[in-house]
Amino acid sequence: MASDLAERIEQLGGAMSEVMRTAIPEIQERSAPAEVQSCCSSHLQQVTDLLQTGSGAEAMVMPEPAMDLVRGFARRKVPLETVLRKYRVGHAFVWDAASSALREGLYDDPERLFPTLDGVSRFLFDYIDRGSTAVATAYREEFEQWTRSASAVRAETAYAILEGAVHNQREASARLGYDLEAHHVGIVVDAVDPDVTTTKLLEREALSAASRLGCTVPLIVAGGPTTVWAWCGLPAIGSREIVDRLGDARSHSGIRTAIGRPARGMEGFRVSHEEAREAARFAPSGGSVTPYSAVELVSLLASDLDRARRFVSGRLGPLAVDEPSAAELRHTLRAFFAHGASYKHAAGALNMHHNTVYMRIRRVTSLVGPAMMDRRVELESALMLVDALGPELLEPAA
Repeated sequence: MASDLAERIEQLGGAMSEVMRTAIPEIQERSAPAEVQSCCSSHLQQVTDLLQTGSGAEAMVMPEPAMDLVRGFARRKVPLETVLRKYRVGHAFVWDAASSALREGLYDDPERLFPTLDGVSRFLFDYIDRGSTAVATAYREEFEQWTRSASAVRAETAYAILEGAVHNQREASARLGYDLEAHHVGIVVDAVDPDVTTTKLLEREALSAASRLGCTVPLIVAGGPTTVWAWCGLPAIGSREIVDRLGDARSHSGIRTAIGRPARGMEGFRVSHEEAREAARFAPSGGSVTPYSAVELVSLLASDLDRARRFVSGRLGPLAVDEPSAAELRHTLRAFFAHGASYKHAAGALNMHHNTVYMRIRRVTSLVGPAMMDRRVELESALMLVDALGPELLEPAA
């Protein structure tokens, strides 16, 4: 039987290759026929050699053509389960060929046929088991090494683009494995809880945000020990649609996620990322998903902290102090403005009597002056800055 198979190795290798490529579409799409056939033939050669010499499956060594194919699959990101399925299909093919040859050769000798079939079956199961273990190990090692090296190249390229050091968009796209001609939406995910120490969790949050935006394969690089940067390449999309797609999204309680506006090309890659970083700067604490459009005004107002501090002090006067009574009055004034300067509606939002709101607003007016109360836009801007940056813009309590 083994000698019969040995004489037909090339023929059987070709047939086995075709069966695999037909049964598993990913194999057909991500490998050349010659690669698969070489792998099949090398395994068939080893199987027949071991059977002819009476050696057990423990003597098997993964053939180099098979290892080359496994490494290639790892680099092409063919799932490991798909690669292992290839071996199960191959097992079935070899068993059919071997058992057919045995039945034909030992048809008249059932006393030898059935024990031989049993022995060959046990050998093939052992061979495939050992081979599958070797394949899984080689795949994981190659995938990890390839991912690490590819990640390093992607990260270096992304950093260089952000620094303005890259000018050839086509070459940069190839290094990134990401189309820089697209409309980009930058994402920044960072840990605000010291207990969040795993990059995998940050990457998972980035993938979650990308998925909401309609992007299944974002570009992700490390932005620092507790930060991940990501980009979604999308068709033309507006800022309003970004907000709509995010909806009421929340992130992990120890993580905040910030989203830039869509912008096209290599310059858009930089701009959307910068906006996402700005959004992260002014985002609420952990659990938030903040689009840049939600904090754009305060970002502009706070671009110069010294000037912002003087602006807040000039508009809020005695309320620009970091102490509880001033904070209470600022909170009431913000609610008053947010509800159309209605004492009743503000009281409902604050869960207090409208007379209390009235008395507090009178107190605010006496502190900042009636003329300033008429400059509502400036007052609201000052309150917005304090909400975003807090003590950074306030005078310390006496």
